[in-house]
Amino acid sequence: QPRWIGEDYFTSQHKVCVLMINPGDVGPKAKYSQIKSSNEFESLIEGFKDDLVSWEDLMLFILMDMHNWGQGSKYMKLYFDHLKLPLKEIAFLNTMLCSAKKLDPRGQYKNYYSQQTMRNCFDLHTHSMLKQLNPDVCILSGTAVWEFARRNDLRSLFPNCEFKELGHYAARGNDWNKAVEKAKDISLELQTSFKIQNEIYIT
Repeated sequence: QPRWIGEDYFTSQHKVCVLMINPGDVGPKAKYSQIKSSNEFESLIEGFKDDLVSWEDLMLFILMDMHNWGQGSKYMKLYFDHLKLPLKEIAFLNTMLCSAKKLDPRGQYKNYYSQQTMRNCFDLHTHSMLKQLNPDVCILSGTAVWEFARRNDLRSLFPNCEFKELGHYAARGNDWNKAVEKAKDISLELQTSFKIQNEIYIT
């Protein structure tokens, strides 16, 4: 499942990529709406694979759906309101490119990702994609991604990239508050070092 790549990412003076865990659900929170949106997205992905759908169409779907991600639009709030990433110049990438779920003790399907499954997908797909994105800064979003980066020594694999750690957009309570404060700190660091312009931020 693809993530957002801004139209000006590859020509931006400083490329910033957010590395996350795995794909979440698309569409509004209502179950029927999620199924409908998921089917539409899968159809677009299949169409893109068969050269029937453009990359721009895929990105438009993601752009229009972002506000549905995370309770209370937390995805938008963390990465754009607080981190203040410039929409057209940034990229997002999942460590696991496929959604993985397993039954929890209550019989409900929940997201599942072990360090080994993350490593398998990274070796098969994500490593080469991250090399192509070639970011100057990679923001590791979520403790599972921090741990993955440490265990697999991503800093050695990408010696010219600066890595920063940030919480996950689905964090709750005090963990969410910490993620927001860290996002603000990183935003100031990026604005100072890269002089990112405010006029293209999402508001």
